[in-house]
Amino acid sequence: MSTQDVKVGRVQSRRSLPALLVRLRSWLLRRLWYVHPGQTLLVALPPGLCMRVLGTTARPHAGRLEFRHLFTGGRRYHLYHLPAGFAVMTTSKVLWHYRRRTAANAVLLGKFEEVEPQLTRIHLRGRIKLAHLLSSFLLPGFITSMIVLMPWHPAFIAAAVLALFGLSWAAHRLTAALEVYEMVYFVEKAFTAHLPPPVPGLAEGGTIAGAAPDPTFTEAWEKFYQAHRYND
Repeated sequence: MSTQDVKVGRVQSRRSLPALLVRLRSWLLRRLWYVHPGQTLLVALPPGLCMRVLGTTARPHAGRLEFRHLFTGGRRYHLYHLPAGFAVMTTSKVLWHYRRRTAANAVLLGKFEEVEPQLTRIHLRGRIKLAHLLSSFLLPGFITSMIVLMPWHPAFIAAAVLALFGLSWAAHRLTAALEVYEMVYFVEKAFTAHLPPPVPGLAEGGTIAGAAPDPTFTEAWEKFYQAHRYND
């Protein structure tokens, strides 16, 4: 192997290292930080009106009974305006205390992308809150401090510690994921009446679905089809 080949191999390894770190960072974010695969909505409104619709839907009102199921169990949605979009958090009523509410465990981030003056693409991404993520290690850490002092086999102690941390992390992550899916459903329902018309597709016979057939075009197409049918 020549010296030049060695130098090329070193340069390639240096270039592959940042790519490996980027993939590792992306994997960690998907597994630890984000709790929703992401979703994109297309709305026939400008970004300013999108915020207005979300703000109106987030407030329960007796005149909007079609959204009453969004607020079952005392659920409420807290909407925050961001420079490029919005953020939503949700809380529910505590059953055993009238005036207390649950803490928000996740955040749904929405980013506006203006496609046309009256058409906006909304990118949704949900993540767990940092405080909720860190709290998943408090109780297992406290119990671990007592387990390690027990006269048990080290393998059993290690398995118990891993089970404690794993179950606690899974429970916290699933709780945050449930909140994010509730908020995604809230956003979808808020824009139900503002979705763009579906793009017409091709039906049987080559006609456009949902469109009135044009007799002139149909006749010309039939002649063209019959002429080339036998030539082929």
